[in-house]
Amino acid sequence: MTRRKNIQSISSIVTTCMLFLFCMQLVNYPLYGQRVIPTTDSLIFTGQVLHPVAFRLADLDTSPTNHISYLIIYNQYGEIKDTLKGMKGIPLPALLAVAKYMYDNPISLN
Repeated sequence: MTRRKNIQSISSIVTTCMLFLFCMQLVNYPLYGQRVIPTTDSLIFTGQVLHPVAFRLADLDTSPTNHISYLIIYNQYGEIKDTLKGMKGIPLPALLAVAKYMYDNPISLN
């Protein structure tokens, strides 16, 4: 009887160790998928454009801005969470007007 108990206890220890090692492998797995994204001072538009368009932060500072008196921030349920006041913004169409798209028909951009 004691030999059988010893074999069962050794078997449970081996199983526990294997489970522990498997769990430790899973804990470290997400770390391999992450990468460091370096900070830049530019904004680059690429994709279905003839030539990539790049803007530096200094270019954006000199771009014409629109004054936004207030902007209401909603959550996913439609409830008001905050109101931002006194902001300035650069209209996106003004930035993208420089880009030349690879489409002949502008309707396909919709």
